[in-house]
Amino acid sequence: MRLFRVWGSGSAGRAVRSLGALVVVAAFAVAPPASAPIAANYPSTHTTPPPSLPPPVVPRPPPSLPPNVVTPPETGPAQTTPPPDTTPGRVVPNQVVVLHTDPQAAAAFRAQAIQGGYTVLEESTLPGLGTVMSVLAIPQGVTLEAAITTLRSQFPDAVVSPNTLYDPGTGNAFARSLINWQVRSERCGRNVRIGIVDSDVDMGAPSLRGRKVRNRSFVDSGARATNHGTAVAAVLVGTGLDGSVPGLFPAAEVYVAGVFERIGGRAQSQFARVVKALNWLILERLKVINMSLTGPFNLGMLFTLKIALRRGITIVAAAGNAGPGSPPLHPAAMPGVIAVTAIDAQRRPYVYNNQGSHIAFTAPGVNLPLPVPEQGGIRPQSGTSFAAPYVAGVAALWRQANPRAGPDMLLSDLASRAISLGGRGRHPVFGFGLIQAPQACG
Repeated sequence: MRLFRVWGSGSAGRAVRSLGALVVVAAFAVAPPASAPIAANYPSTHTTPPPSLPPPVVPRPPPSLPPNVVTPPETGPAQTTPPPDTTPGRVVPNQVVVLHTDPQAAAAFRAQAIQGGYTVLEESTLPGLGTVMSVLAIPQGVTLEAAITTLRSQFPDAVVSPNTLYDPGTGNAFARSLINWQVRSERCGRNVRIGIVDSDVDMGAPSLRGRKVRNRSFVDSGARATNHGTAVAAVLVGTGLDGSVPGLFPAAEVYVAGVFERIGGRAQSQFARVVKALNWLILERLKVINMSLTGPFNLGMLFTLKIALRRGITIVAAAGNAGPGSPPLHPAAMPGVIAVTAIDAQRRPYVYNNQGSHIAFTAPGVNLPLPVPEQGGIRPQSGTSFAAPYVAGVAALWRQANPRAGPDMLLSDLASRAISLGGRGRHPVFGFGLIQAPQACG
Protein backbone atom coordinates (compact mmCIF):
# COMPACT_ATOMS: atom_id res chain seq x y z
CA MET A 1 0.00 0.00 0.00
CA ARG A 2 1.18 3.50 -0.82
CA LEU A 3 0.41 6.64 1.15
CA PHE A 4 0.57 10.08 -0.41
CA ARG A 5 -0.29 13.46 1.01
CA VAL A 6 -0.81 16.80 -0.71
CA TRP A 7 -1.41 19.79 1.50
CA GLY A 8 -1.06 22.69 -0.93
CA SER A 9 0.54 25.74 0.51
CA GLY A 10 0.14 24.71 4.15
CA SER A 11 2.06 22.03 6.06
CA ALA A 12 0.49 19.91 6.31
CA GLY A 13 -15.87 6.59 16.33
CA ARG A 14 -17.46 6.31 18.17
CA ALA A 15 -16.55 2.71 18.82
CA VAL A 16 -19.39 0.37 18.06
CA ARG A 17 -20.11 -2.29 20.59
CA SER A 18 -18.47 -5.53 19.55
CA LEU A 19 -20.94 -7.75 17.76
CA GLY A 20 -19.16 -10.92 18.76
CA ALA A 21 -19.65 -12.44 15.33
CA LEU A 22 -17.18 -14.16 13.04
CA VAL A 23 -17.08 -12.45 9.69
CA VAL A 24 -15.81 -13.93 6.44
CA VAL A 25 -15.37 -11.02 4.04
CA ALA A 26 -18.65 -10.03 2.49
CA ALA A 27 -21.20 -11.62 4.83
CA PHE A 28 -23.61 -10.01 7.32
CA ALA A 29 -24.19 -11.43 10.76
CA VAL A 30 -27.49 -13.05 9.93
CA ALA A 31 -27.25 -16.66 11.00
CA PRO A 32 -28.95 -19.15 8.65
CA PRO A 33 -31.73 -21.14 10.25
CA ALA A 34 -30.57 -24.19 12.16
CA SER A 35 -30.84 -27.52 10.40
CA ALA A 36 -33.66 -29.79 11.54
CA PRO A 37 -32.69 -32.18 14.36
CA ILE A 38 -31.25 -35.43 13.07
CA ALA A 39 -34.01 -37.35 14.82
CA ALA A 40 -36.51 -35.70 12.49
CA ASN A 41 -35.02 -37.69 9.64
CA TYR A 42 -36.20 -41.00 11.14
CA PRO A 43 -39.16 -42.64 9.37
CA SER A 44 -42.54 -42.17 11.02
CA THR A 45 -42.67 -45.89 11.83
CA HIS A 46 -39.65 -45.64 14.12
CA THR A 47 -40.47 -47.12 17.55
CA THR A 48 -38.87 -46.68 20.95
CA PRO A 49 -36.40 -49.51 21.73
CA PRO A 50 -37.27 -51.86 24.60
CA PRO A 51 -36.16 -50.77 28.08
CA SER A 52 -33.48 -53.45 28.21
CA LEU A 53 -31.64 -51.84 25.30
CA PRO A 54 -29.70 -48.57 25.45
CA PRO A 55 -31.27 -45.63 23.63
CA PRO A 56 -30.04 -45.05 20.08
CA VAL A 57 -27.01 -42.81 19.79
CA VAL A 58 -27.25 -40.02 17.23
CA PRO A 59 -23.75 -39.18 16.00
CA ARG A 60 -22.77 -35.52 15.86
CA PRO A 61 -20.87 -34.12 12.88
CA PRO A 62 -17.12 -33.87 13.49
CA PRO A 63 -15.71 -30.43 14.38
CA SER A 64 -13.51 -30.46 11.28
CA LEU A 65 -14.62 -28.75 8.10
CA PRO A 66 -15.27 -31.30 5.33
CA PRO A 67 -15.29 -29.29 2.11
CA ASN A 68 -17.51 -31.76 0.27
CA VAL A 69 -20.41 -31.66 2.74
CA VAL A 70 -23.14 -29.16 1.97
CA THR A 71 -26.13 -28.57 4.21
CA PRO A 72 -28.98 -27.24 2.04
CA PRO A 73 -30.48 -24.04 3.43
CA GLU A 74 -34.04 -24.12 4.67
CA THR A 75 -36.71 -22.65 2.45
CA GLY A 76 -39.71 -20.65 3.48
CA PRO A 77 -40.20 -17.61 5.73
CA ALA A 78 -37.34 -18.54 8.08
CA GLN A 79 -34.74 -18.10 5.31
CA THR A 80 -33.56 -14.50 5.85
CA THR A 81 -30.18 -14.55 4.13
CA PRO A 82 -30.39 -14.23 0.32
CA PRO A 83 -28.33 -16.71 -1.67
CA PRO A 84 -24.87 -15.46 -2.61
CA ASP A 85 -24.35 -14.08 -6.10
CA THR A 86 -21.58 -16.25 -7.52
CA THR A 87 -22.05 -15.32 -11.19
CA PRO A 88 -18.74 -15.69 -13.08
CA GLY A 89 -17.19 -12.32 -13.75
CA ARG A 90 -18.86 -10.76 -10.71
CA VAL A 91 -16.67 -12.49 -8.13
CA VAL A 92 -13.05 -13.49 -7.67
CA PRO A 93 -13.13 -17.20 -8.58
CA ASN A 94 -12.71 -19.73 -5.77
CA GLN A 95 -12.45 -17.17 -2.95
CA VAL A 96 -14.60 -16.44 0.10
CA VAL A 97 -14.33 -13.57 2.55
CA VAL A 98 -15.13 -14.12 6.22
CA LEU A 99 -15.63 -11.39 8.84
CA HIS A 100 -15.37 -11.88 12.61
CA THR A 101 -15.76 -9.52 15.55
CA ASP A 102 -14.20 -12.03 17.96
CA PRO A 103 -10.47 -12.59 17.27
CA GLN A 104 -10.45 -15.92 19.15
CA ALA A 105 -13.40 -17.20 17.14
CA ALA A 106 -11.63 -16.06 13.97
CA ALA A 107 -8.50 -18.00 14.91
CA ALA A 108 -10.50 -21.14 15.72
CA PHE A 109 -12.34 -20.84 12.43
CA ARG A 110 -9.15 -20.51 10.40
CA ALA A 111 -7.66 -23.60 12.08
CA GLN A 112 -10.71 -25.70 11.17
CA ALA A 113 -10.85 -24.23 7.67
CA ILE A 114 -7.24 -25.26 7.04
CA GLN A 115 -8.07 -28.77 8.23
CA GLY A 116 -10.93 -28.79 5.74
CA GLY A 117 -8.63 -28.00 2.84
CA TYR A 118 -9.10 -24.22 2.66
CA THR A 119 -6.08 -21.95 2.13
CA VAL A 120 -5.77 -18.66 4.00
CA LEU A 121 -4.77 -16.04 1.40
CA GLU A 122 -5.08 -12.99 3.61
CA GLU A 123 -5.79 -12.17 7.22
CA SER A 124 -6.45 -8.60 8.35
CA THR A 125 -7.31 -7.13 11.74
CA LEU A 126 -9.53 -4.09 11.12
CA PRO A 127 -9.85 -2.07 14.34
CA GLY A 128 -11.95 0.63 12.71
CA LEU A 129 -14.67 -1.93 12.03
CA GLY A 130 -13.91 -4.07 15.07
CA THR A 131 -13.55 -7.13 12.86
CA VAL A 132 -11.05 -9.69 11.63
CA MET A 133 -11.20 -10.45 7.92
CA SER A 134 -10.02 -13.70 6.34
CA VAL A 135 -9.80 -14.30 2.61
CA LEU A 136 -9.79 -18.02 1.81
CA ALA A 137 -9.21 -20.10 -1.30
CA ILE A 138 -11.70 -22.96 -1.45
CA PRO A 139 -10.59 -26.58 -1.93
CA GLN A 140 -10.29 -27.98 -5.42
CA GLY A 141 -13.46 -29.64 -6.63
CA VAL A 142 -15.75 -27.58 -4.39
CA THR A 143 -17.99 -24.97 -5.99
CA LEU A 144 -18.05 -21.44 -4.60
CA GLU A 145 -21.75 -21.61 -3.76
CA ALA A 146 -21.31 -24.96 -1.99
CA ALA A 147 -18.38 -23.62 0.03
CA ILE A 148 -20.36 -20.57 1.18
CA THR A 149 -23.38 -22.69 2.09
CA THR A 150 -21.22 -25.12 4.07
CA LEU A 151 -19.35 -22.39 5.94
CA ARG A 152 -22.53 -20.53 6.84
CA SER A 153 -24.14 -23.73 8.06
CA GLN A 154 -21.21 -24.96 10.16
CA PHE A 155 -20.17 -21.51 11.42
CA PRO A 156 -23.45 -19.62 11.98
CA ASP A 157 -21.73 -16.80 13.89
CA ALA A 158 -19.53 -15.92 10.92
CA VAL A 159 -20.32 -13.59 8.03
CA VAL A 160 -19.36 -15.45 4.87
CA SER A 161 -19.53 -14.00 1.35
CA PRO A 162 -17.93 -14.27 -2.05
CA ASN A 163 -15.16 -11.81 -2.88
CA THR A 164 -17.51 -9.73 -5.01
CA LEU A 165 -16.13 -7.56 -7.82
CA TYR A 166 -17.32 -3.96 -8.07
CA ASP A 167 -17.33 -1.62 -11.05
CA PRO A 168 -16.87 2.16 -11.00
CA GLY A 169 -20.40 3.61 -10.87
CA THR A 170 -19.73 5.37 -14.12
CA GLY A 171 -20.31 18.53 -14.18
CA ASN A 172 -18.66 23.06 -14.99
CA ALA A 173 -20.41 25.82 -13.20
CA PHE A 174 -23.92 24.70 -14.16
CA ALA A 175 -23.63 21.78 -11.76
CA ARG A 176 -23.05 23.97 -8.69
CA SER A 177 -25.85 26.27 -9.83
CA LEU A 178 -28.33 23.38 -10.05
CA ILE A 179 -27.83 22.48 -6.41
CA ASN A 180 -27.79 26.13 -5.26
CA TRP A 181 -24.16 25.90 -4.16
CA GLN A 182 -22.70 29.26 -3.13
CA VAL A 183 -19.05 29.76 -2.17
CA ARG A 184 -18.45 32.87 -0.09
CA SER A 185 -14.67 32.60 0.15
CA GLU A 186 -11.68 30.34 -0.34
CA ARG A 187 -12.15 29.26 3.27
CA CYS A 188 -15.22 27.25 2.22
CA GLY A 189 -14.84 23.75 3.62
CA ARG A 190 -11.92 24.52 5.94
CA ASN A 191 -13.33 22.17 8.62
CA VAL A 192 -14.84 19.62 6.24
CA ARG A 193 -13.34 16.14 5.80
CA ILE A 194 -14.84 13.66 3.33
CA GLY A 195 -13.87 10.07 2.57
CA ILE A 196 -13.92 8.53 -0.91
CA VAL A 197 -13.82 4.81 -1.74
CA ASP A 198 -12.84 4.75 -5.40
CA SER A 199 -9.82 4.43 -7.63
CA ASP A 200 -6.53 6.04 -6.67
CA VAL A 201 -6.05 9.72 -7.47
CA ASP A 202 -3.50 11.14 -9.90
CA MET A 203 -1.70 13.42 -7.47
CA GLY A 204 -0.27 15.44 -10.37
CA ALA A 205 -3.62 16.30 -11.93
CA PRO A 206 -3.80 20.10 -12.53
CA SER A 207 -7.34 20.26 -11.14
CA LEU A 208 -6.09 19.06 -7.73
CA ARG A 209 -2.90 21.07 -7.38
CA GLY A 210 -2.80 22.92 -4.10
CA ARG A 211 -5.79 21.03 -2.74
CA LYS A 212 -5.83 18.91 0.41
CA VAL A 213 -5.93 15.37 -0.94
CA ARG A 214 -4.75 12.32 0.92
CA ASN A 215 -4.56 9.11 -1.14
CA ARG A 216 -3.97 5.67 0.31
CA SER A 217 -3.85 2.76 -2.13
CA PHE A 218 -5.17 -0.68 -1.25
CA VAL A 219 -4.07 -2.13 -4.60
CA ASP A 220 -0.90 -4.23 -4.48
CA SER A 221 -0.37 -4.53 -8.23
CA GLY A 222 1.14 -1.89 -10.48
CA ALA A 223 -2.07 -1.57 -12.49
CA ARG A 224 -3.72 1.02 -10.27
CA ALA A 225 -6.56 2.92 -11.95
CA THR A 226 -6.72 6.71 -11.48
CA ASN A 227 -9.34 8.17 -13.85
CA HIS A 228 -12.44 7.61 -11.76
CA GLY A 229 -11.15 8.65 -8.35
CA THR A 230 -9.46 11.75 -9.75
CA ALA A 231 -12.75 12.88 -11.34
CA VAL A 232 -14.75 12.28 -8.14
CA ALA A 233 -12.16 14.17 -6.07
CA ALA A 234 -12.33 17.05 -8.59
CA VAL A 235 -16.10 17.34 -8.04
CA LEU A 236 -15.45 17.89 -4.35
CA VAL A 237 -12.27 20.01 -4.27
CA GLY A 238 -11.14 20.67 -7.87
CA THR A 239 -9.75 24.09 -8.78
CA GLY A 240 -11.57 24.27 -12.12
CA LEU A 241 -8.60 26.18 -13.53
CA ASP A 242 -7.88 23.47 -16.12
CA GLY A 243 -11.36 23.62 -17.61
CA SER A 244 -12.84 20.91 -15.42
CA VAL A 245 -15.70 21.44 -12.97
CA PRO A 246 -14.93 23.80 -10.10
CA GLY A 247 -15.09 21.74 -6.92
CA LEU A 248 -17.55 22.39 -4.13
CA PHE A 249 -14.97 23.05 -1.40
CA PRO A 250 -11.77 25.03 -1.96
CA ALA A 251 -10.48 24.24 1.56
CA ALA A 252 -11.88 20.79 2.42
CA GLU A 253 -9.75 17.69 2.98
CA VAL A 254 -10.57 14.54 1.03
CA TYR A 255 -9.29 11.09 1.96
CA VAL A 256 -9.24 8.80 -1.06
CA ALA A 257 -9.04 5.04 -0.50
CA GLY A 258 -7.87 3.55 -3.80
CA VAL A 259 -9.39 0.11 -4.39
CA PHE A 260 -9.54 -0.25 -8.19
CA GLU A 261 -7.00 -1.83 -10.49
CA ARG A 262 -7.09 -1.90 -14.28
CA ILE A 263 -7.29 -5.37 -15.80
CA GLY A 264 -7.64 -5.74 -19.57
CA GLY A 265 -8.69 -2.12 -19.94
CA ARG A 266 -11.37 -2.40 -17.26
CA ALA A 267 -11.24 -1.04 -13.71
CA GLN A 268 -12.51 -3.39 -10.99
CA SER A 269 -12.23 -3.77 -7.24
CA GLN A 270 -12.53 -6.73 -4.91
CA PHE A 271 -14.84 -6.61 -1.91
CA ALA A 272 -11.93 -7.40 0.42
CA ARG A 273 -10.23 -4.15 -0.62
CA VAL A 274 -13.40 -2.15 -0.01
CA VAL A 275 -13.60 -3.50 3.55
CA LYS A 276 -10.03 -2.41 4.30
CA ALA A 277 -10.71 0.98 2.71
CA LEU A 278 -13.75 1.56 4.92
CA ASN A 279 -11.78 0.47 7.98
CA TRP A 280 -9.12 3.13 7.23
CA LEU A 281 -11.67 5.90 6.69
CA ILE A 282 -13.43 5.00 9.95
CA LEU A 283 -10.12 5.11 11.82
CA GLU A 284 -9.59 8.59 10.37
CA ARG A 285 -12.92 9.54 12.01
CA LEU A 286 -14.57 10.72 8.81
CA LYS A 287 -18.30 11.29 9.07
CA VAL A 288 -19.23 11.36 5.35
CA ILE A 289 -18.05 8.71 2.87
CA ASN A 290 -18.75 8.69 -0.87
CA MET A 291 -18.85 5.30 -2.64
CA SER A 292 -19.13 5.65 -6.42
CA LEU A 293 -19.03 1.92 -7.11
CA THR A 294 -21.66 -0.70 -7.86
CA GLY A 295 -22.08 -4.45 -7.73
CA PRO A 296 -24.43 -7.28 -6.70
CA PHE A 297 -25.67 -7.83 -3.17
CA ASN A 298 -22.96 -9.00 -0.78
CA LEU A 299 -23.73 -10.02 2.80
CA GLY A 300 -20.32 -8.86 4.01
CA MET A 301 -20.88 -5.41 2.50
CA LEU A 302 -24.19 -5.17 4.36
CA PHE A 303 -22.49 -6.20 7.61
CA THR A 304 -19.67 -3.69 7.12
CA LEU A 305 -21.91 -0.77 6.23
CA LYS A 306 -24.18 -1.45 9.20
CA ILE A 307 -21.16 -1.01 11.46
CA ALA A 308 -20.31 2.30 9.77
CA LEU A 309 -23.89 3.55 9.93
CA ARG A 310 -24.15 2.67 13.62
CA ARG A 311 -21.09 4.84 14.19
CA GLY A 312 -23.04 7.79 12.80
CA ILE A 313 -21.28 7.85 9.43
CA THR A 314 -23.22 9.11 6.41
CA ILE A 315 -22.75 6.81 3.41
CA VAL A 316 -23.54 8.22 -0.04
CA ALA A 317 -23.43 5.88 -3.05
CA ALA A 318 -23.97 6.01 -6.80
CA ALA A 319 -27.18 4.21 -7.75
CA GLY A 320 -25.60 2.79 -10.90
CA ASN A 321 -25.74 3.10 -14.68
CA ALA A 322 -27.31 -0.23 -15.66
CA GLY A 323 -30.57 1.30 -16.89
CA PRO A 324 -34.18 1.49 -15.72
CA GLY A 325 -34.71 -2.27 -16.11
CA SER A 326 -31.77 -3.24 -13.92
CA PRO A 327 -32.28 -4.76 -10.48
CA PRO A 328 -31.02 -2.59 -7.61
CA LEU A 329 -27.24 -2.33 -7.36
CA HIS A 330 -25.24 -2.21 -4.14
CA PRO A 331 -24.15 -0.65 -1.89
CA ALA A 332 -26.60 2.09 -2.95
CA ALA A 333 -29.66 -0.13 -2.41
CA MET A 334 -28.65 -1.19 1.12
CA PRO A 335 -30.66 0.18 4.07
CA GLY A 336 -29.38 3.48 5.44
CA VAL A 337 -27.28 4.32 2.37
CA ILE A 338 -28.15 7.49 0.42
CA ALA A 339 -28.57 6.42 -3.23
CA VAL A 340 -27.99 9.06 -5.93
CA THR A 341 -28.94 9.29 -9.61
CA ALA A 342 -27.90 11.82 -12.27
CA ILE A 343 -29.56 14.56 -14.34
CA ASP A 344 -28.29 16.89 -17.06
CA ALA A 345 -28.30 20.69 -17.23
CA GLN A 346 -31.97 20.67 -18.27
CA ARG A 347 -32.88 18.47 -15.28
CA ARG A 348 -33.52 15.46 -17.49
CA PRO A 349 -32.59 12.07 -16.02
CA TYR A 350 -29.53 10.27 -17.31
CA VAL A 351 -30.76 7.61 -19.73
CA TYR A 352 -28.79 4.86 -17.96
CA ASN A 353 -29.88 5.68 -14.41
CA ASN A 354 -30.89 2.80 -12.18
CA GLN A 355 -34.33 3.30 -10.68
CA GLY A 356 -36.21 2.05 -7.64
CA SER A 357 -37.78 2.84 -4.30
CA HIS A 358 -34.32 3.14 -2.72
CA ILE A 359 -33.35 6.24 -4.74
CA ALA A 360 -32.90 9.20 -2.38
CA PHE A 361 -31.68 12.19 -4.42
CA THR A 362 -30.75 13.41 -7.87
CA ALA A 363 -27.73 15.59 -8.67
CA PRO A 364 -25.82 16.83 -11.74
CA GLY A 365 -23.98 14.01 -13.48
CA VAL A 366 -24.27 14.28 -17.27
CA ASN A 367 -21.60 15.69 -19.60
CA LEU A 368 -19.47 17.12 -16.81
CA PRO A 369 -15.96 18.19 -17.91
CA LEU A 370 -13.70 16.14 -15.67
CA PRO A 371 -10.02 15.13 -15.59
CA VAL A 372 -9.12 11.84 -17.29
CA PRO A 373 -5.45 11.48 -16.31
CA GLU A 374 -4.86 8.08 -17.91
CA GLN A 375 -5.76 9.55 -21.31
CA GLY A 376 -4.70 13.10 -20.52
CA GLY A 377 -6.75 16.29 -20.42
CA ILE A 378 -10.39 17.02 -19.68
CA ARG A 379 -13.28 15.09 -21.20
CA PRO A 380 -17.09 15.09 -20.77
CA GLN A 381 -18.07 12.40 -18.29
CA SER A 382 -21.54 11.10 -17.38
CA GLY A 383 -22.86 8.76 -14.73
CA THR A 384 -24.28 8.45 -11.26
CA SER A 385 -20.67 8.21 -10.01
CA PHE A 386 -20.21 11.91 -10.57
CA ALA A 387 -23.61 12.89 -9.17
CA ALA A 388 -22.96 11.11 -5.86
CA PRO A 389 -20.14 13.44 -4.66
CA TYR A 390 -22.44 16.45 -5.07
CA VAL A 391 -24.81 14.86 -2.56
CA ALA A 392 -21.88 13.87 -0.34
CA GLY A 393 -20.73 17.50 -0.39
CA VAL A 394 -24.18 18.78 0.57
CA ALA A 395 -24.38 16.19 3.36
CA ALA A 396 -20.96 17.26 4.67
CA LEU A 397 -21.99 20.93 4.66
CA TRP A 398 -25.21 20.04 6.50
CA ARG A 399 -23.35 17.99 9.10
CA GLN A 400 -20.90 20.83 9.66
CA ALA A 401 -23.83 23.05 10.66
CA ASN A 402 -25.59 20.27 12.62
CA PRO A 403 -22.82 18.23 14.27
CA ARG A 404 -25.07 16.58 16.86
CA ALA A 405 -27.93 15.67 14.52
CA GLY A 406 -28.64 12.07 13.56
CA PRO A 407 -28.94 10.51 10.10
CA ASP A 408 -32.74 10.56 10.13
CA MET A 409 -32.76 14.31 10.66
CA LEU A 410 -30.20 14.79 7.87
CA LEU A 411 -32.30 12.82 5.38
CA SER A 412 -35.54 14.49 6.46
CA ASP A 413 -34.16 18.03 6.24
CA LEU A 414 -32.41 17.54 2.89
CA ALA A 415 -35.53 15.85 1.50
CA SER A 416 -37.66 18.82 2.53
CA ARG A 417 -35.27 21.19 0.70
CA ALA A 418 -34.97 19.11 -2.48
CA ILE A 419 -36.66 20.31 -5.68
CA SER A 420 -39.25 17.72 -6.65
CA LEU A 421 -38.83 16.49 -10.21
CA GLY A 422 -41.37 13.69 -10.28
CA GLY A 423 -44.37 14.76 -8.23
CA ARG A 424 -45.02 14.44 -4.53
CA GLY A 425 -43.32 11.81 -2.41
CA ARG A 426 -40.30 9.65 -3.10
CA HIS A 427 -40.10 8.98 -6.83
CA PRO A 428 -38.43 5.83 -8.28
CA VAL A 429 -36.51 7.95 -10.82
CA PHE A 430 -35.67 11.10 -8.85
CA GLY A 431 -36.09 10.06 -5.22
CA PHE A 432 -36.96 13.13 -3.13
CA GLY A 433 -35.71 15.32 -5.97
CA LEU A 434 -32.77 17.53 -6.90
CA ILE A 435 -30.52 18.02 -3.86
CA GLN A 436 -30.12 21.61 -2.62
CA ALA A 437 -27.37 23.09 -0.45
CA PRO A 438 -28.78 24.09 2.97
CA GLN A 439 -26.69 27.26 3.21
CA ALA A 440 -23.80 29.11 1.61
CA CYS A 441 -20.31 27.73 2.20
CA GLY A 442 -17.50 29.64 3.82
